[in-house]
Amino acid sequence: MDAAERERQQAADMLAKVDSLLAVVHAAASGDLTRPVTVSGDDALARIGAAVKQLLDQLRRSMHAIGQHATALSGSANELGTVSTQMSAAAEETSAQSTWSPRPPSR
Repeated sequence: MDAAERERQQAADMLAKVDSLLAVVHAAASGDLTRPVTVSGDDALARIGAAVKQLLDQLRRSMHAIGQHATALSGSANELGTVSTQMSAAAEETSAQSTWSPRPPSR
């Protein structure tokens, strides 16, 4: 293989890596964090691919944690609503009892 053919092959390999990375980044930008980064090697594009993979892995973990915290927060809010309703009912009953007073005996 001559130098020109090697350069064409390297250019084609680089273009394939760029296209692969762009597909993953576009999918992530659209909300799909499941696409795998398949770029490998020891060149600059492979290092970018590794960084994108690390970024998406961390983003997935963060999104999972946020989902778990949102679920826990929702449960706590429901419990707080129940307690609030019970406290309101108790306050109304206490208020009703304190405003009732027997009539003083007639003389």
